[in-house]
Amino acid sequence: MIRTHTRRLTDEERRSIPRKLPWFLFDRRRKVRRDVERGEVEVLTFTARRVWTVMTCDGPPCCPMRWFIDTGGGDFVSIDSWEWLGFAPDHHFPGGEVTVERLPESNWLITAAASGDPVPMLPQEDRDAVEFQTVHHASDVL
Repeated sequence: MIRTHTRRLTDEERRSIPRKLPWFLFDRRRKVRRDVERGEVEVLTFTARRVWTVMTCDGPPCCPMRWFIDTGGGDFVSIDSWEWLGFAPDHHFPGGEVTVERLPESNWLITAAASGDPVPMLPQEDRDAVEFQTVHHASDVL
């Protein structure tokens, strides 16, 4: 189950978020600017029941971390990030309790954190067998 609520952007976030955007993401830049003008952050919290990595390498610096997370009850979350939610020891997901903060329209990831016990990764073939009902894209940023 995914729980959501909103909070206001801080003054520092209003200043820093537009500066972090790559110049070549034209449509995304417009959406992020609208999100910043609106001033709201969407906060998602959920428990990672099952986790798959959707990468063909070890992640940064060549590719972002890419996670596919089963939150239970037929909900799934997809997270792509260059800086948040790295691997825990033994290539485990860093924790079972996850909080993601993103801009609502653009899905621009502001922060993501995981706490609690690390969650073992499941093999790719297990992910292919899952019937996906609802996928929430926490972020799809490059």
